[in-house]
Amino acid sequence: MPLSTEERTILLGWVGQLGPHQDASELLAFLRGRAQSALEELELQPGHDTIRAIVTRALPALVSATEMPERIAEVRRALQTYQEDLATGDPTAMLARQPAWAALVSIEADGLDGVATHDAFIRAAQVARVGFLSADLPEEPSLGQIGWAIADQASEAGWSDRAGELWAWALTQEFDDPSHPSQVRLVLAFHHIETENTDAESLLDHVIEDPDAPPMVRNHARWVRAALHREAGSTAAAKSLLEQALAQSEEEGEDPSITDQIRAALLDLTDPA
Repeated sequence: MPLSTEERTILLGWVGQLGPHQDASELLAFLRGRAQSALEELELQPGHDTIRAIVTRALPALVSATEMPERIAEVRRALQTYQEDLATGDPTAMLARQPAWAALVSIEADGLDGVATHDAFIRAAQVARVGFLSADLPEEPSLGQIGWAIADQASEAGWSDRAGELWAWALTQEFDDPSHPSQVRLVLAFHHIETENTDAESLLDHVIEDPDAPPMVRNHARWVRAALHREAGSTAAAKSLLEQALAQSEEEGEDPSITDQIRAALLDLTDPA
């Protein structure tokens, strides 16, 4: 028997434990105590792809290396029926097999199987595309948009390692909307700041100089970059960016509270006392 509805609900609440630098002992103990039921989730038809992704990501702690190929094959068989399951139009199946989670199932399985990251992400995007198209979107999403959506889902789950890889990969792909890459760069810059990756600075600079970036996105990048300059002791550079941000905020008629916040930051730079 697979996991019960109550057991799945518990797992969903613990999904973040499988993120980097998290204590997954509670989740793993829970899965080990129900190992047979948890493993049945891998190939369950139609199954629940969030649960399938959780169990797949946890597989190294649940099965031996000799058993791993068999379990990966089960996951792949479940992915092969994805389009067929969605084609039924069954609302329950469509809710349980959301595109971004089906893609994350594919990525986690490929990671265990040693598939190169780029190839794994391409395959995952193809899985997700099937799901997005089943939702009757007005137009087919680009690879960049799909990668962005998968990354956001991974981030929401607390799997920031996977999210960072996916945001970076999305930026190597095409976007239908020229304003979207700047938004992905901004999010990736935040991720890099959190992980102390100095690439954040170049990403923010790119957004600030991007003529296709939405004004609010460009200003957000200025604000964060100014903070980094200030931390590094480059007060003049921080002041210049904040002045640009203030001018744009006033020109665009942004929320007065945002404009006031920029003014206050400028005043603090001018008169820190």
